[in-house]
Amino acid sequence: MFSFADDLFLPQDIELDAIELAENLRGAAAATQAVEAAIVAEDWIRRMRDADKMTEAQSNRLYLIFEAILELRLRDFGVVDSTPRHFP
Repeated sequence: MFSFADDLFLPQDIELDAIELAENLRGAAAATQAVEAAIVAEDWIRRMRDADKMTEAQSNRLYLIFEAILELRLRDFGVVDSTPRHFP
């Protein structure tokens, strides 16, 4: 049985913030700026989850999305890093 707690889509009131954070990460001009933007996104996700504005499933999905964006952005800069990154 499906319940709202299983919904992976974000509530409208925080969706725009998530989009802005993703755009900031995608628009990073250097690898250090990309990592910094990813840390900001991670902190925001944690705050939203702790404030019960998103479910655990939603926060996990966002972590994966931001991790993928960071990985792609670092590859764009030619940064080769074999260390796995994982948002908590």
